[in-house]
Amino acid sequence: MSQDHSHDNANHGPLTNAELERLARCAADGELSAEDAARYESAKRANPSLAGFEESERKLRGAIGRCMAADCQCPDALRNKISSMVAGTAPAPQLGLAGTPADQPQPTSDSSSAMRFPMWQRVAAFAAAVVIIVGVSSYLQQNPSTQQGAPGVALAEMPTGIQLAGFMSDEHNRCAMHPTTMRKFTQKDLSGVPSAFRDVLGERVQPEDLLPTGATFVAAGKCKVPGKGPSIHMMYEAFDQAGERVEVSLYIQRCSDERFVSGKAYAIGTEGETTSKIIGWRHNELLYYLVTTSPDTTREMAGKLEAPAIAGAI
Repeated sequence: MSQDHSHDNANHGPLTNAELERLARCAADGELSAEDAARYESAKRANPSLAGFEESERKLRGAIGRCMAADCQCPDALRNKISSMVAGTAPAPQLGLAGTPADQPQPTSDSSSAMRFPMWQRVAAFAAAVVIIVGVSSYLQQNPSTQQGAPGVALAEMPTGIQLAGFMSDEHNRCAMHPTTMRKFTQKDLSGVPSAFRDVLGERVQPEDLLPTGATFVAAGKCKVPGKGPSIHMMYEAFDQAGERVEVSLYIQRCSDERFVSGKAYAIGTEGETTSKIIGWRHNELLYYLVTTSPDTTREMAGKLEAPAIAGAI
């Protein structure tokens, strides 16, 4: 491999482990842009282990998705425990091929060398899946009446605040650095968003309703926010009170979640109304979720979208 630089890009330089991981995960989600797809195929030819990593990510996400689906027969307490466990897992330092930081270019090595990807995310998710499967199986064996709809633990129909926060935070972080290269963002013109996503937004939403004051629209696309109803993910760039550039996510879902009362906003995934980075509220038949990396910025941007005052937490 010392003479094979097919995984390098003439315009971008050598691909780091961190970049290879991003490409593999986007490939598993089917969200590679045409340019990234070409770079990724070149990288896979130089390093066959990438294909195995991509496939394991695809299978893992499918398994976790099935376990965490709203219609999965899983008690709320167990589902919340798993969500908290995954959300609370801190990343370990990412090491490259030779133990060097993954965000720095890696030296080439013999072609037989395997790519070493950070394992903490997959270990945490796999552990969550195992606990869910074992716990649900045990629970259903001990409480067979629940499967028949008899008195017992009610099946969750709506996602918990922790589930919502975990999904939207992860998706925001995943998309924030590369929104224009992700296949899911199919709409780059704000004026076309209402017509492109009419099945979610309905007939009354106009482009000006979707733009926070002072923010710049980046892209929008279909998303899979937990819960019953279709949803979209919109991304913006804005500046916080310190003048620093920040990424902003707005998720909109057509959903009849009765926990959201019109005229009130809610901190999502936390009991602290002033510590949440996610604020949700209802307007007509739509749920809006605003996400940034700072509680202060989230409240500021929510105000610019004329969100109601926070009146509780979910």
